[in-house]
Amino acid sequence: MTTSNNLLHHIEHFTSQRDKELLAFSLLKSIKSMFATQDASIINFDHRDRPVSQISIVSDTCQYKYKNIVIPEVVSDAVEYMHSWSLEEHVSTSGDTYFYCHLLK
Repeated sequence: MTTSNNLLHHIEHFTSQRDKELLAFSLLKSIKSMFATQDASIINFDHRDRPVSQISIVSDTCQYKYKNIVIPEVVSDAVEYMHSWSLEEHVSTSGDTYFYCHLLK
């Protein structure tokens, strides 16, 4: 019984991650279309501001990164700036991941 439960949890985690990626890709396509940008990215951070994943659309191609994510300086500055908001308190206590959206026009 434990093995089947573990298998179900793995399938559930994989499916939910894939659904998140599809939703992010759809959002990026909409943003790229609305703002006529060269590319668009969503970077997910953990509660310690470490990048967890990056989903980008570059030249109409979707790219996923989970390692060696390079954060542009403008995004690092935005992260610092957002820490001056009251949202920081919620994020640090909830422990959830969150993301910033960066558009290159």
